[in-house]
Amino acid sequence: MFVLKVIKLAKKKTAKKRQLDPWKIISAVLLIALIAAVLFRSPNQQAIAQNTVDYINKYLEALNRPAIAQLDQNNPIEDIGAFYKVNTIYNTSKIPVLVTKDGRYWVQIQEQMLPGLVIDMQDENYLNRLRQSTQTPQFSPPKTDKPRVELSVMSFCPYGNIAEKAMKPVYDLLGDKINLTVYYILYNQNGTLVSMHGQKEYDQDIREACIQKYFPDKYWDYIYYVDTHCSLGDIDTCWSEAADAVGIDKTKVNSCFANEKESIANQNYEITSTNGWQASPILVINGMTYKGNRTPEAYKQAICAAFINPPAECSQNLTNGGQTSSGQC
Repeated sequence: MFVLKVIKLAKKKTAKKRQLDPWKIISAVLLIALIAAVLFRSPNQQAIAQNTVDYINKYLEALNRPAIAQLDQNNPIEDIGAFYKVNTIYNTSKIPVLVTKDGRYWVQIQEQMLPGLVIDMQDENYLNRLRQSTQTPQFSPPKTDKPRVELSVMSFCPYGNIAEKAMKPVYDLLGDKINLTVYYILYNQNGTLVSMHGQKEYDQDIREACIQKYFPDKYWDYIYYVDTHCSLGDIDTCWSEAADAVGIDKTKVNSCFANEKESIANQNYEITSTNGWQASPILVINGMTYKGNRTPEAYKQAICAAFINPPAECSQNLTNGGQTSSGQC
């Protein structure tokens, strides 16, 4: 009798173990579904995400802005109910874009990248209208055989650096067919000339002016190196690295800096202050201030408009890659 009771008790325990908690089953199923949704998105979602970022880049090109938007490969698209959220990366910033479920409309756009609009991505005419609205304004400077081009900057004004990067391919193309001069904007502070961004910028302004004076053929290569490799924080040493990189005699630069600093500063201050060039950048072509886009092609067109007889180089198209902006320091 005792043995039978033991056997019955053992059977009850075994049956209990075999019973599964229904909540555990539901939780497991939901977890598997969630993982599957994240790892195995539908082809339709993937296509919508890719089409969206492709259209964003077309939009940016129409605005003469760098078409460098990319999908966030770690999480390109999310279903958030009424819309898809397409996760993009632009200039290292993560920017979500909401798209209707049919993949046709943007319904919310981050201000950093694009204006706050509802955009029909199937409306090609919208892009055409946008391209027309962002074309460089008609610029008609006085015409000469050899245009005088004057660019006023501060060596570490980010807007001025964008203008310098845009001007370099124009100089590479036109060379000595134009008279191109860069001036450095200084301010009189209680009888002392200073630069907006401090002593380090002032010193670099003088060095760059020295290089323009004594090494004109290497000046633009030097400027490009500084703009892409140096910062205001390390310029006290990086200027020397830049000089070595493009083959400039640092001894000559140091001599100019030591012996001509005051005269160079006074000359740049007099020219920029007399003409009212107090913001960086300012571009003047044959005496007329240019206010259009700051891209290589736009700069080239503006300068070529100042020739009596434009050279053959003016028919060559320059890329509009890189940044463009309308800001000033």
